[in-house]
Amino acid sequence: YLKDFFDAEDVHQQSRRLAVYQFLRLAQNMEARFSVAGEAQIPEFLNYVKKLAWFNEDKNYAQIPAAAENLDAVRLLTVHSAKGLEFRAVFLPYLGAGKIPSNRKGKICPDPNGMITGDVNFHDEEEECLFFVAMSRARDFLHLSRARDYSKNPSKFLEIMAEVLPTARSIETPDSSIEPPELSANSFASKTFYSADLDRYLRCPRQYFYHNICGLKGRGELSVYLKFHTAVYETIHALQTIRELQGVEFSEETAFARLDEFWQAAELDAHPYAPIYRRKAEEIIKRMGERIQNSNAEILRPTYYVKLANGAVCVKPDAIEKMEIDGEKQIVVRRYRTGKLPKKPATDDIDALMMQALKENFPDAQAAMQKIYLSDNAVQDTPISEKVIKNRLEKYERAIDGINNQKFPAEANDNNCPHCPHYFICPSGG
Repeated sequence: YLKDFFDAEDVHQQSRRLAVYQFLRLAQNMEARFSVAGEAQIPEFLNYVKKLAWFNEDKNYAQIPAAAENLDAVRLLTVHSAKGLEFRAVFLPYLGAGKIPSNRKGKICPDPNGMITGDVNFHDEEEECLFFVAMSRARDFLHLSRARDYSKNPSKFLEIMAEVLPTARSIETPDSSIEPPELSANSFASKTFYSADLDRYLRCPRQYFYHNICGLKGRGELSVYLKFHTAVYETIHALQTIRELQGVEFSEETAFARLDEFWQAAELDAHPYAPIYRRKAEEIIKRMGERIQNSNAEILRPTYYVKLANGAVCVKPDAIEKMEIDGEKQIVVRRYRTGKLPKKPATDDIDALMMQALKENFPDAQAAMQKIYLSDNAVQDTPISEKVIKNRLEKYERAIDGINNQKFPAEANDNNCPHCPHYFICPSGG
């Protein structure tokens, strides 16, 4: 494996060797911590590495050793990690409005009332200090830049410094990559895709490639909330199936028994907050069990196929209900969500598929969407305009085109990548 790393002495190969060295040094430092895991020590260690990346703590273990300090290469650093260092040349990009300085954000965990008196928001001052730190790392040359792609207007810091800066230059970078000719939708036989698979492609085409093309079906490590979410959903779907069967008893005991099966399969009891999650799950299942048992007008878990220009998409709503109000036929599609009611209705891509499915299968009825938030038993009407439906369906068509043309680029994302089961084999992951 390491032979290729020593075949050349260019900067790229030296950087690769340095990355391997840093990884092995971390493994050596953590050997005692994971030695008690027995045969599971390697998976446990790799999960730990992914968590370091997720919490943005991996940079603490990426210090350059003294032997590599003079490596003739570009150092990519955050402003915080560059404190106290000096370089002959510094390139400071991302200087667009809303980027540097960043926009103010509300506190996730606000201070209790009365704990701190006076002004406690120093966001602007902190951003200004960070900008000064970034600029002052340069000894001889400082390059300030931004791209028009992510910001039409420059950072206010550039405007403040306009009188002392040289005239800005605009640099157009031609696309030198050679793309294979993209075939039209008519070049491929029309196929049917599952909505979940196309949603996976829209999140990251590379993940679709690993999961659907290569057959690597790993799910990665799920957070306790996602395990809770999965157990609740699978229980609800099981109860919907039971209601459709003849001669099968439907009771609260049956509902809780099914919940316990999925709960044990998810290994949720190992979490310290498991009793809290379990109480919430039982509360939701009890409420949903009563709803499913008494909702004789609902059609549970129907399957529809939405026809697009280059294929069809299979979509499966949680439930639909046909009704008549003041002589007008109406068809309502319902989605169950485990969270709490948001302040504003949000439209997911799959919502457009469900609405289109209703329009195609019930052309004489007025279609509507409701989202039922299970944590607080709230129902939210989610209006979706024809324009939004059209735009979202076009996204699915582009996804199908990408799959047909075998385009599977990696979509790097600091939040999603560490949770991906293919993190260590993806070029944008580990």
